[in-house]
Amino acid sequence: MLVVDLSIRDKLTGFLRPQGPHQITSAIDGQDGLDLIRENSPDLIFLDLMMPRMDGYQVLDALKKEDDLRSIP
Repeated sequence: MLVVDLSIRDKLTGFLRPQGPHQITSAIDGQDGLDLIRENSPDLIFLDLMMPRMDGYQVLDALKKEDDLRSIP
């Protein structure tokens, strides 16, 4: 799951796609990312700290409060 700024999202997607068979889901902002994380329970999250609507710190705080999501790296 990529919850990152657009400029970083394209670079990370370009790097990760050829690394193996995996699904890459990306969010447009922190709130969208939190919603997608709750829906999909990804194996790994790349989280940008500076985002609109909800910054990375707020997303991280919300994830820590949810038992089933707090252990996602």
